[in-house]
Amino acid sequence: MWASWNWLGVACWTLVVIILVFVVHNIRQRRLKMLVTQRRRFSWPNFLLDMLLIVIVAAGFGGMIYATFLHSDTVTDKSAIQLEYRYRALVLQTRDGQGYFVRVHNGSGHNPIQTYTYWTQGAKYQINSPEATISTGKTIVPAEAAAYPWPTKTLAKVDQSTRSAFVATVKATYKNTPFNGLGMHAGRPASYHELIRLPSDVFVYIDNPATK
Repeated sequence: MWASWNWLGVACWTLVVIILVFVVHNIRQRRLKMLVTQRRRFSWPNFLLDMLLIVIVAAGFGGMIYATFLHSDTVTDKSAIQLEYRYRALVLQTRDGQGYFVRVHNGSGHNPIQTYTYWTQGAKYQINSPEATISTGKTIVPAEAAAYPWPTKTLAKVDQSTRSAFVATVKATYKNTPFNGLGMHAGRPASYHELIRLPSDVFVYIDNPATK
């Protein structure tokens, strides 16, 4: 989503590029003038002015690079991040005589990623393990998902009403603020995570169990 404050970032990037072009042209013109009129290759006033202009350009580009590519807000920063929650009850599936809510497919390679498949009323979903956490213990939010500010009271009510078989999602979006716009992040997704709550491990079906 393109938010209105993102035009601030576009304008600032355009400005720093224009300043860069001006500085390069200015330095070149002054050096040529010094060579032609003064027959000199160096003068302290010219050198100091060159350094000042270079510092201004470096500061401008450094600030914009930080705001656009390097700066990131935590999901708990309410001034910059907006959180949206969603809750869906899981639908039981059966395979090979086993009832399950989540089907797990183990990936391969040095850093294997699992794929979770689950069903809600009228829909099927898939998500990879870095973006989801399966919870089967007494604590609804395990340590792997505790970095997100889950509404514990709401989770407890949903846990009770669905008999511990639901999916909770949290979507973090950058707010439409001047600083987020400066980095052209306003209105864009910041983070996403799913908490897949199950009554126990018995309700997990693994397609291809890892073997020793």
